Amino acid sequence: MATRIGLPNLAHNLCSHLQNTSRRRLRHAPIPASTLHSSILNVLLSEGFVSGISRGTLEGPDPSAYVKAPVRRRILWVEHKFRDEQPVLRSAVPVSKPSLRVFMSKDELKEFIGGKRNGLRLGEICVVRSLDGKSYWEGRQSLGVIGNEPVEVVCRVSS
Repeated sequence: MATRIGLPNLAHNLCSHLQNTSRRRLRHAPIPASTLHSSILNVLLSEGFVSGISRGTLEGPDPSAYVKAPVRRRILWVEHKFRDEQPVLRSAVPVSKPSLRVFMSKDELKEFIGGKRNGLRLGEICVVRSLDGKSYWEGRQSLGVIGNEPVEVVCRVSS
């Protein structure tokens, strides 16, 4: 019998869940469907940290069942990527949290990505979101898109 996955719609819960399921070497991990989760997972997919994302229900990945299911039972199934039997996604750490949002200007983001200011290391990316919360990018991609508008740094992911 499948049970409901208790994962609130917050980025730090998603980071913990992804990190824990990859450490347990689970091939597929269920994540409650939401716009936030879908956006962050799409960035991780495009950067090669996960192999795939499928829509489904608690019973498993099935796009046709996803469409028919009530919203609260819709699940995104993440397929973790492995290299030499080791998970590619080793660490997922939230940067912003509800009590302390972290915003950076374009210049601050350049320094952060360049390794300054407790910045990114080799094999690490950051996921950023626009101020309106509608667009998510990998940090390097956002530099060409954001103009002078600050962005919120959501999380850091490393292999």
